[in-house]
Amino acid sequence: MGSAGFSGIRVVTDERHGFVLGGGKKDVLLRAEARGAVASSKDAKAVWEVTRKDLGTWETGHALIRAGDRLYVGGSSHDGAKGGIAVVNAADGKVLQVIEMPFGVTASGIAAADGQLLVSLINGQLICLGGDGVPPVTK
Repeated sequence: MGSAGFSGIRVVTDERHGFVLGGGKKDVLLRAEARGAVASSKDAKAVWEVTRKDLGTWETGHALIRAGDRLYVGGSSHDGAKGGIAVVNAADGKVLQVIEMPFGVTASGIAAADGQLLVSLINGQLICLGGDGVPPVTK
């Protein structure tokens, strides 16, 4: 699972697809590409794309992880005053939910464990988003 052809932070999910944060186009925040095409060309055709417009007020994406069949994208406005987490279906790129945060998400500031999502914000807060029936915890 090499990284040739990717322009940005990426997560390779299997032998068929790669997910690219930034996507190489100005308005694209996240894109899925066929792995064979990614390895052979920087201009690989997207399987699906999520644009900044799909996420509302965000201007940049800083963090990307995959947990199960979902991708979690952390982002913010340029000044960091607004931010959040987008939950994206890995199969079709549909934005399932956008969770607003009080500040921007730090670079690589998302972790998933035991059905919970830990999010690091630029103001130093660490937020834990729980599974079904578990309220968010902020420290």
